Amino acid sequence: MKYISFIILLLSSLEAWTQSPWPGSWQVTATGSNHTVFIKATVNPSVDGELLVPGDVIGIFYQSGDTLACAGLTTWNGGNTFITAYGADGTNDGLKSNEVFKFRIWKHASDCVVEQVTASYVSGGVVTNTDRYADNGISELSALTGVNPLKIENFTVQVTNSTCIAGGKILLGTTGQGPVSVKRIIATDLLSGDQFPSSTHEITELPEAEYQLTIRTGGCALQWPDALLVARDYNCNFPVISPNKDGVAEDFYIPYPGTAKIYDRSGVLMTQLPTPSSWNATNDAGQLLPMGTYIIICEGQKEIMITVVR
Repeated sequence: MKYISFIILLLSSLEAWTQSPWPGSWQVTATGSNHTVFIKATVNPSVDGELLVPGDVIGIFYQSGDTLACAGLTTWNGGNTFITAYGADGTNDGLKSNEVFKFRIWKHASDCVVEQVTASYVSGGVVTNTDRYADNGISELSALTGVNPLKIENFTVQVTNSTCIAGGKILLGTTGQGPVSVKRIIATDLLSGDQFPSSTHEITELPEAEYQLTIRTGGCALQWPDALLVARDYNCNFPVISPNKDGVAEDFYIPYPGTAKIYDRSGVLMTQLPTPSSWNATNDAGQLLPMGTYIIICEGQKEIMITVVR
């Protein structure tokens, strides 16, 4: 009698149900076998303590080779609902007998797939199954909670300033407070809007600028709360070289592509060379220039004041 009443309530709630879109990978194939998982409104599914809202999607997944595939789903509408989870039938792939249900939650508003989902089940009475697939099985959830791993406390950020040879770096680390699977990080120049993406935990060759860091995984995004400043080594603007064969500061590496022209303080061209390359304080004839200050101009734009000492 209990489940007859539940199904009546369920069918009533479905009259107002409007199907929402879901991630493209959440495609379900109906097979010749299935298992029904009931979810009452009183279960109050949540992510990070916040209740799901109408339009969010709950899915059950199974192992398909090296990836997970969706066996069934339901769009949450705040009322009683259920998921028909399909099993393998010899022709189509699906849940295998006794395979544990793997839940995922898709947050519609943020397009975020929450992978860390814990389910608890009702047992006894007419409920014949709990957390494992069985042909014509029936399960009922008593709780469903998700955790989004993209939290500030799960990460550390280290910034390395640019040098005379290479650009700056942003290194994303983890604190070990929760399992984190980062798919992509992006540094956005707050002034120009230029973006520097990386599929690793490190972004390199960043020009001097102030950046907004975005961390993404499974459609979920987290913006680092503080702007990150990549500064330039002061010595790069006024470098000093000492070409005296002692192995220290023998030359200066010019990292900018194009052609570099080198002038003395009076504006006389001493030499020019294709770059990136190193300059060892010599003129066009390969002779060492006297001590003093010289000006390196790269492609007529980038200007570097360099001092030659002995």
